[in-house]
Amino acid sequence: MKDGVHICEYGSGVAPFSFSFCNIIKPEINIDISLTDVSGCEHLIFGDWRLNKLKEKRGLENLNISVNPIKPNEFPTYDKKIDIAIVFEVLEHVPSPMKTLANLMKHMNPKAALVENFVKHDHDPNEEPTCDLLSAAQERYQYYEILKFNFNLIGGNPPDEEPNGTRMWQLKH
Repeated sequence: MKDGVHICEYGSGVAPFSFSFCNIIKPEINIDISLTDVSGCEHLIFGDWRLNKLKEKRGLENLNISVNPIKPNEFPTYDKKIDIAIVFEVLEHVPSPMKTLANLMKHMNPKAALVENFVKHDHDPNEEPTCDLLSAAQERYQYYEILKFNFNLIGGNPPDEEPNGTRMWQLKH
């Protein structure tokens, strides 16, 4: 892996992907990790804490961790272009997946990778509402079209074959 990679874990919660990644990288690798989640989220606070503890334990002196708390309908800015964006089990909870994707794309390097899934939770309409936002569900298919237009699928199955699957995409430009 080249030095200077910037990973953005969007909707990071406790930062499971960043934590796993930091457990296997070589200490000399220069890596920037941006954790983005809802402002005041205790999971975000814990994710930051556990990454910093791991950094100390493993001697990851070249690991830079930034926390980007956001409010609903706000979009973060990043000081460095993103090389890898991880958006896992998040899009169904954001008011506008299309605006979220557009903001991420604005901050991505050419040929950056996006690892995402857009889970559609099944639920009985007679039971309590699902955790999926209605506005997110309404944008689902447009979101997929924007993905297909701007990215090449490099891992996983297309959304029409496996709607809840995890996919890896590479930005076309």
